[in-house]
Amino acid sequence: KTDLVVWRGDLDSTLNYSLNTYLRLFGGVKFSYLSYDMTGEGYNQKTKCRGVGPGLGFSITCPITENLFGVFNLSGLYSRQFFNEKIEESAFSDSSSVTDKMSFDVYGANSTLSLGYYFPSIGLTASVGGRYQYLKYNEVTKDTEYDGSEDKFYGLIFSLMYSF
Repeated sequence: KTDLVVWRGDLDSTLNYSLNTYLRLFGGVKFSYLSYDMTGEGYNQKTKCRGVGPGLGFSITCPITENLFGVFNLSGLYSRQFFNEKIEESAFSDSSSVTDKMSFDVYGANSTLSLGYYFPSIGLTASVGGRYQYLKYNEVTKDTEYDGSEDKFYGLIFSLMYSF
């Protein structure tokens, strides 16, 4: 039996500039963290990853009523990711403990489709929708036999945005 525990967190911080009522440009910083622990007969693997980098994109807003609207966002991003991996008592290695440290340049894209509501009295927008993210990893350290990888994430999103 193999047990796997995964935790992933993203924080996207952005500034928007409105070109008109329907089109916005935005840019910001993405912070990400990933950890997974895999245990099974003969091995224990712990991996941690952290990264930070810029993103740029655009947003299209389609009004439905005075305060209700649909939004489509598309953005590109770059991030430098740092991985630390430790394998203990591995059945895949001659030694009892192996530690790898790797760095990656990560390029990707995000898209979201959401429904939002603006509360004008408090300057707050609440939205719910779906998100898809694609990330492509290119190893910088070149000291492992890593052959490239990509991640695809998708799911529901909820956001609150304060405007001033």
